[in-house]
Amino acid sequence: MYILLTKEKEKLDNSERVIVDEKELLIGRIISVIVGFLINAVVEKLFYSYYTNPKLLHKGKLRKIYIDQLNSKCVDVAENAIDWANGNIDVTRMEIHRVVDADLDDLSQPQQREIFEKRKILVRNIVDYIAGMTDSYAIREYEKIK
Repeated sequence: MYILLTKEKEKLDNSERVIVDEKELLIGRIISVIVGFLINAVVEKLFYSYYTNPKLLHKGKLRKIYIDQLNSKCVDVAENAIDWANGNIDVTRMEIHRVVDADLDDLSQPQQREIFEKRKILVRNIVDYIAGMTDSYAIREYEKIK
């Protein structure tokens, strides 16, 4: 009789463990969704901030953008590359404004191609920069920027 009761108690204990495990799993999933949502919001804000103001990027990343422009297969991009990290402040400001804000419809075909290629280089570098961040670094950057 004692053995039978012990086995029944073990079954109850196991079923309680299963219920607790399912609750923990559900809570874990909920937390994962919330964290994912928050991280997505942080990444979106970082991308938008870096795109609208590339000078917020690390100086090394700005230098990489310049090198990528110099190495571009698009001759106009390579010939008109400006070092956003070390170039003349006024020229850099005008170039960033031109790349980020220009309405392509208002430009000639060669200018459209140049700006489009420079935007691709900028976006690729921003994405690369954000992808290399740890979660904690991304959150610190987000806090600085917002």
